[in-house]
Order: sequence, then structure tokens, then C-alpha cells
Amino acid sequence: MPKKTKKEKIIAEYRRKLQQVGHTMQSSPVTPSERPLPSKPQETDTGLHFRFRQHHTSAPGVQAAQTDMTELRSIKLDLLKTCILAGAAVAIEFMLYWKLRV
Repeated sequence: MPKKTKKEKIIAEYRRKLQQVGHTMQSSPVTPSERPLPSKPQETDTGLHFRFRQHHTSAPGVQAAQTDMTELRSIKLDLLKTCILAGAAVAIEFMLYWKLRV
């Protein structure tokens, strides 16, 4: 039987950890009102942190369209800022070149 590669060992370790976490999650569902408030942060030896998102199912199509529009808008703004800064840098280089040349 061939030896496991490092990648396969890491994947197997994560599967074991996910199975352990899955068993603890399935044991008993806890409503938000029944959750105990932590008095201090607890240290975990697994090193894995999971965050579960709560999705609203009222209008997923509208929410997805709004998210796409905001992402598109932010990409356009980032591209505009990059172009302005690059143009300013090139203009400064030309000004310094012509000023120092004379």
C-alpha cells in the first residue's frame, strides 16, 4: 500500500475534526434563548473556527441582485481610484523629468 502524501494526511485530519464537530452539533439543537452566555473566551485545541450565517429566505433573488450591484459598484470605484493614482504618478514622473532635464 503506498504511503500517504502530506496533503492526504492533512485532509484526513480535517475530516476527523469535522466529524467530531458534526457529532457535537447534531446532539441537541439549541435555540438562541437557551444558549448560555460565555463568561470568558474558551480555548479550543482544534484550531478550527466555524461561523454559521443566518440567511433570510424571504427574497433571495432580490438580495442576490443587490449584492451583485454593490460588488460591481465597489469594483468600479476601486478601478477608478487605481486609474487616478496611476495617472497622477505618471504625471509627477513626467514633471520631474522635464524639470530636472532643464
